[in-house]
Amino acid sequence: MNSKLTREEQARDFLNRLFKRCWENPDLKKALVQDPIGTLEALTGKAHQLPPGYRIQIEDQSNPNTIFINIPPKPN
Repeated sequence: MNSKLTREEQARDFLNRLFKRCWENPDLKKALVQDPIGTLEALTGKAHQLPPGYRIQIEDQSNPNTIFINIPPKPN
């Protein structure tokens, strides 16, 4: 990964590559939905620790015939 990219750019690049791999590999997509942390750790070779009280939820929104709406958290 290019070290001159900002953290946000690096994250976006990682996610874009991850999405492409999921589109090409249904087993990877299934594993990512079922076990996000374990799958990300297997892909990156790094342990991932979320802050207390946080979790990752991945939804498969790849069906082009379905409209998905995400309700964001209530603003402060």
